[in-house]
Amino acid sequence: MTGAEGPVFVRGLSRSGGTLVVTMLDAHPSISMSYELYPNMLIDAPAEDLHQVAAQLEDGNKVPADWPNRFRTFFVRTARGGLDLAEVAGLLRDHAEAGLGFDNNAGRVGFVERCGQLKRHKEGKARWGAKCDSRYADYTEALPTASFLNVVRDGRDVLASQLTTGSFNTSAEQLAASWTRTHEKFRRMVRNGRIRGHEIVYERLVADPAAVAAEVCAFLGEDFDDQMLTFHQLDLSIFDATHLSMDRISQPVDESKVGRWRRELSDADVAAFEAVAGPTMREFGYEPSS
Repeated sequence: MTGAEGPVFVRGLSRSGGTLVVTMLDAHPSISMSYELYPNMLIDAPAEDLHQVAAQLEDGNKVPADWPNRFRTFFVRTARGGLDLAEVAGLLRDHAEAGLGFDNNAGRVGFVERCGQLKRHKEGKARWGAKCDSRYADYTEALPTASFLNVVRDGRDVLASQLTTGSFNTSAEQLAASWTRTHEKFRRMVRNGRIRGHEIVYERLVADPAAVAAEVCAFLGEDFDDQMLTFHQLDLSIFDATHLSMDRISQPVDESKVGRWRRELSDADVAAFEAVAGPTMREFGYEPSS
């Protein structure tokens, strides 16, 4: 079976396993994946402004300091997809010369596509993809043949990870609300035919990665390949960059982080999370503790 049409986008709340899924897909011989290149990070800039940024990237290998931090972060993250700043500068020039800026959705999503397509071309693969946020309509408006994967993980484990890794500055209540909105929205969009989507349960993935990866490949119209399970041994672009999840994707899949909330969360945080997310937890197969 050969690959179906369209890019592959992976959605997952931070610390839910989205990076693991992207890396497993990137190990597939036919799929080239980038990481956190979100269109909404690209500021409202017309095409003519992009020439200035391209020149600075070529010159000083940095985005102008007076541009917003999220914009500069986008270009730092292109390294996770194996692109250097000179290559990204070239993409910016091509984008601007095509009359496209970042002042509309087509221009923003289109630039994410340029980055993904360049990585795909460099690796000689048939299909590209990246992480995405929950603005699904923006993606499908520009890329109507896209497929979406949503990674669902016990929100209490997500909370435990966010509280101990990085600087997420979240509360149990805030994360519970975000967890609920994110996963309910995905199911609603799939149910209503708004997107072509497939759900990945993190706990199933780490318990039986071969079976879950095979299901994902079937959804995408791709043959399963064993390299998806040995991603940590491959020369993937992410391993030449930096990422908060590097320690986890540098080793085989395991179940060691399942249920970490029982060891790491306070009773107060568990109660606060479950008070908000309890009904949705049950809908997704997670039983509240009380």
